[in-house]
Amino acid sequence: MQLYLFRHGKAEPARPGETDADRVLSEEGERVVRRLAVILAWMDLGIERILTSPYRRAQQTAELLAQRLNVPVDVVHEMAPGATLEPLARLIHAYRPRGALLAVGHQPDLGNIVQELTGGRVEMKPAEMAGIESGSFRSGRGLLIGLYDPEHMIRLLPNQ
Repeated sequence: MQLYLFRHGKAEPARPGETDADRVLSEEGERVVRRLAVILAWMDLGIERILTSPYRRAQQTAELLAQRLNVPVDVVHEMAPGATLEPLARLIHAYRPRGALLAVGHQPDLGNIVQELTGGRVEMKPAEMAGIESGSFRSGRGLLIGLYDPEHMIRLLPNQ
């Protein structure tokens, strides 16, 4: 099975009185995620569902991707800051997907999950995605099948 880990798009700094959970995507972050959604739809990765952190910027990212991919979004606590592999793996197994899942979350959690699954060290920047193939999603049982840099992916779009 394939799992795609997607770091939320670039977010605005917290405003006075606003919590980190309430931060929203910046204009640039929204623009980049919209462009990446077009590319992901074209790539046809077999994504059947998006799981997202409950934080606002992650939910916005997930919704923008889901609109273009035409898939449902589930807000799950397992992708909130502090996310780790074990609870995410239990969630993946509970879904029993036929295709791929895409999970939207935060750094350093996503990088840590990639490292635990594959042994590879990854620092994911905003709107970057990692693809992992695994049969069990247990520590050391994953293969990194792709690291998708947003700046390079956007260059695939004509007239950019």
